[in-house]
Amino acid sequence: MAGKLTVSKINSLKPTDGDYRKPDGNSLYLKVNKGSGTKSWQFRYNGSYMGIGSYPALSLQNARKLAVQYKELIANGEDPRAYRDSLKGKDELLFSNVAKNYIQWKIETKSWTGQTIKKNPGYYEKDIAPIFKKRHINKIAIQELLNFFNKFKDTPTKQDKLFDILSGMFRYATYHCGLEHNIMAGLKRGEILMPEKGKRYSHIDPLRQRSWLSTLLNDMDSYRGQIQTIKALQILPYLGFRPSMIAELKWSEVYLDGTENEARPHILIEESSRMKNRKEFAQPLAKEAVEILKYMKSINGNKEHVFSSIKSKPISIGTINQAFKRMGYDGTGDKPAQTTHGFRHIISTLLHSLATEKGWSYIAIETLLQHEAQNKVQATYNTYDYFKDRCEIIDGLAECMNDIKLNSNIIKFGSNS
Repeated sequence: MAGKLTVSKINSLKPTDGDYRKPDGNSLYLKVNKGSGTKSWQFRYNGSYMGIGSYPALSLQNARKLAVQYKELIANGEDPRAYRDSLKGKDELLFSNVAKNYIQWKIETKSWTGQTIKKNPGYYEKDIAPIFKKRHINKIAIQELLNFFNKFKDTPTKQDKLFDILSGMFRYATYHCGLEHNIMAGLKRGEILMPEKGKRYSHIDPLRQRSWLSTLLNDMDSYRGQIQTIKALQILPYLGFRPSMIAELKWSEVYLDGTENEARPHILIEESSRMKNRKEFAQPLAKEAVEILKYMKSINGNKEHVFSSIKSKPISIGTINQAFKRMGYDGTGDKPAQTTHGFRHIISTLLHSLATEKGWSYIAIETLLQHEAQNKVQATYNTYDYFKDRCEIIDGLAECMNDIKLNSNIIKFGSNS
């Protein structure tokens, strides 16, 4: 019997607030998932729906052939589900295949950005693949996952990341590979993972450990190492950028003389994949940051990245973190621990502590730190970038950092202090 669906009709189906199905005949249905709009084929059997493959990986024509085949199996007293599983278990539900297709899909859809594109495949190859790659994802038991996560109880940050990756792989297998039961969906992160211990972004408290921050800033100025590492360290207190944005900063994004639209020296990140919220972002520059960038321009201006290594590749975040360790800020000696990302915590604490006195907007500070708005609806309608407000804030931040560097006990902050 002729089916009710056509390729053009399938391609025109849009996601709604809930999942829905479209019948094609012979107990064959096309399911459209809410939100993502991903489409998958299902065969109705024994009062339930059996996944048989994703669309368009499984074409309309081939899905119909499977439906006819399943009908014949039922007529002969055989179980189509057992037959389907025997086929799926050999190929599509093999964990290594699921992982490969999932990683490729995340990269192609640009769901992973910046350092995530580099790190997540590495987490899979090093930690997940040795345990699960030869298994069929539909045969993995909950206890196996619990045992796996327990291996990383002493590294909660990594444990949390592995939870995210495995959750994504199981969801992908459900939507695209015919996995009927996603056991990861029943695992609650907070009940099985160790809580963060704060080691990931270790940092000096600028309010309670001001003398240590003063010492750190001076140590950063006198650090001896590769020039690109020295200058990357020295620009940290004046930007508020995520470490990856500093490490991967390109000269094409630096406007030391401003632009036609904005005279103030600034950095303009147009490549949305490098921003966590995937939006273009302009950050005004304090004069201290401008001086550092001008110096780097004089020695590195012919390269793509501002802080390029000898091989013309951007320096790594690990290189900057290693510099903190070499200066003794690893928490093992007398000095407190400090990380590259921890400088964002320092900057955030300082700015928010001075916000009331200086009349700075909370939203402007959060925008400077590239934090996403908590209210997503409000963020959709509020497209103002607070650039002028951030000019004042970034200058205030530079003045604050300089005063702490010179005097560990007193912050001489403008005329109001």
